[in-house]
Amino acid sequence: MITITILSENRPSPTRPELLPEHGLSVWVESPAGNFLVDAGASDVFVRNAEMLGVDLATTTAIILSHAHRDHTGGMAYMPESLKNKPIYCDNNLFQQKCYSVRGGVRHDISAPELKIARNLPELPIKLISAEDFGYPQPVANRYLSIEKDGVEVADDFAHELTIVLPTSEGLVIISPCSHRGVANIIATCQRVCCEERVVAFIGGLHLPDYEGVESEVRLVANSIRQVAPETHIYTGHCTSDRAIEVLGELLPNLHKLHTGLRIEI
Repeated sequence: MITITILSENRPSPTRPELLPEHGLSVWVESPAGNFLVDAGASDVFVRNAEMLGVDLATTTAIILSHAHRDHTGGMAYMPESLKNKPIYCDNNLFQQKCYSVRGGVRHDISAPELKIARNLPELPIKLISAEDFGYPQPVANRYLSIEKDGVEVADDFAHELTIVLPTSEGLVIISPCSHRGVANIIATCQRVCCEERVVAFIGGLHLPDYEGVESEVRLVANSIRQVAPETHIYTGHCTSDRAIEVLGELLPNLHKLHTGLRIEI
């Protein structure tokens, strides 16, 4: 069995008001392959919620950071002692990469905090995959995100984004915290790399914020999901707006909304 617990997320728990929501995402994975902390949210909220949820972070096999944005990496500045010697898997340049958001006409630095990490780590018993472009839609909101390359600010191509894949006897469990390269491109890449068409569950944000025109984009995204993995259970939230989730729910029968403290058993 795989148990996935949402340690921090934008939406509060509907049943446990003591859990703290935040604009960020942190996911705890317990699996036969090990226990994994996937992203650390924006602050120390993931640590505080883990304690309230009975999650023992000291049992972490490895920390995996999906991409360089601070709402997924900011919590690394608040790591408890039990995590400080755990191996960290991420893009090699993640902690040196400068990232910016210009949504709303204001430029914000959303880079990860500075941190030195070990290299030449042992191979993980799960897969970390960089998505390819299969021609499916990529988020419109990506246009507001940029990075520095050789001192020049350019559009972010999300080469630093990793997808986490846990193979099971029933198919793939895919965790893609923001899906900047497009959910269908990510699923299709995982299917090809793993030589497995079946996808049990996809967990993560779809980067569909609330804006005029989001309903049209959502319909394109839903159609692309139906093309690559029509039976998959999609658990989404964080960078996916309530309006986007509402429309997705009308189009995809197996859609579920993420919230802080949610436990998913697969």
